[in-house]
Amino acid sequence: MKLEEKIAEIVEKEFPGNYFLGGAMDVFDQSVSPFIKAPPRQRRMELFLDEYKKNSCKSAKNLFYIGKPADSRQLDLESNIAKRDYLHFFKEAVEDYTHMTLPGYNGRFDIYFMHGEIYRDANHIGILNRLFNIKQLGLLNSEVVIAGFNQTRYLHSLSTALLTELCLTRNGFSEKEINLGIISGLLHDVYSSPLSDQGKLASRRELDEEKIAGKRLIKSKEIIEYAEKYGVSIEEVIKTIQGKNTIGQLINSKGLDLDTVSYVLIDFEKAKTLLHELTGTDLSYLSRSFDLHKGINFLNGEFVYSNPSKVSDMLYLRALLFSNIYRHPNNRAKEAFFEKELKHVWGKSLNIEKMMRFSDQSFQEFMLNNKNVCNPEVARDLFELTANDHFSEIVQEHDISKFNKMKQKYEDKNTIVAIHNSFNPKTTTKVIKDGKVCQIRELMPEYCGIIEGMSEMLNFVGVYKYLPNGQDKQQFYMDL
Repeated sequence: MKLEEKIAEIVEKEFPGNYFLGGAMDVFDQSVSPFIKAPPRQRRMELFLDEYKKNSCKSAKNLFYIGKPADSRQLDLESNIAKRDYLHFFKEAVEDYTHMTLPGYNGRFDIYFMHGEIYRDANHIGILNRLFNIKQLGLLNSEVVIAGFNQTRYLHSLSTALLTELCLTRNGFSEKEINLGIISGLLHDVYSSPLSDQGKLASRRELDEEKIAGKRLIKSKEIIEYAEKYGVSIEEVIKTIQGKNTIGQLINSKGLDLDTVSYVLIDFEKAKTLLHELTGTDLSYLSRSFDLHKGINFLNGEFVYSNPSKVSDMLYLRALLFSNIYRHPNNRAKEAFFEKELKHVWGKSLNIEKMMRFSDQSFQEFMLNNKNVCNPEVARDLFELTANDHFSEIVQEHDISKFNKMKQKYEDKNTIVAIHNSFNPKTTTKVIKDGKVCQIRELMPEYCGIIEGMSEMLNFVGVYKYLPNGQDKQQFYMDL
């Protein structure tokens, strides 16, 4: 009897109606999983059998996927989506890592790995699995600013794909179109730089993940075969990722898209306590926007929101994250020095090919051991959890025309002057009210004016100081 048949027989005996769906140890971050590299399916089956013989099928079930491979879209999407039968393994050991916040069930539900062959097949795409080892917010990992500390690009991509599937299904799109949305959601960040947007500081133009996707996806045999299995062409996937077709509006647009909704919801869950402390405001009311995706309707060839108040809440929540977390002064200071170090090695010992192979950890090791960096001490301190002790913002100037004068006045070996641009407030997002489609800022001008003002406040010239080991931070400010 073949090994697979033997295991199927055991599972049917112990868990009637269920199946052996494979070992779960092939997809987790190496820093969390006890498995450095996933063993092939044959080896996983052998491990399952060994565990069953030594202990029991119950014990073996804790280590492997045992369940019913039902496709998620066959479920009632209007019902409580928290009731979906997700795949689990090592639940207690990795709960903190896999727990995410997504809209639908009082703002929360636990997601592990999706049922449905289209999701499971994606787990075998090497370049996608690389995203398990890339944090969504890069260097923003200090003890003070903790938003998204455990959010990886993979989990963000998975949630984007799920939200896209829900919206397309609810709006009556075909199976092929839904597949296109899922695949594009999963792959939209597949060419992210290590440390995400902060890694792109080496060369924003050359490391734009959407442009890279346009050049590289078309040559990836592995991804082309994956897409074609579900009736989707790689050309359509690229257009969708770049926001150049109908479904691409959902994932990549100038307004509030599902890529944005995904990261905002997850980061808010991670940072809500900190945001409360920083703003002195009870922000719990913003959780009413968590089921925002249910109000996305496809009308006259475009996606519009039918719940304007939830859209404005989501945009305000995003603005709070930018003002207090993403553009935190310590983070701005670290980015200024990190960009200087990256640009100094770019084109010498660092290029696109290397960036597309790095994980966060291997990239950190590369930078720490690189002889081309400007200042080895700066490079070392950038990656410390206590980096806030070394990098500070000392001046803000909102008159951008003074940039050159400020460079002459302040800049030296340990001081950088940099321009920070405002973020897109996305107040052009389209909503429908009383049968009329308009931009959210037309419907709620005062509220959107506050959001746009929060964006403009982040457009300034900043002066940033590196404080080497041993320099007293308090004494530095007294001297200043």
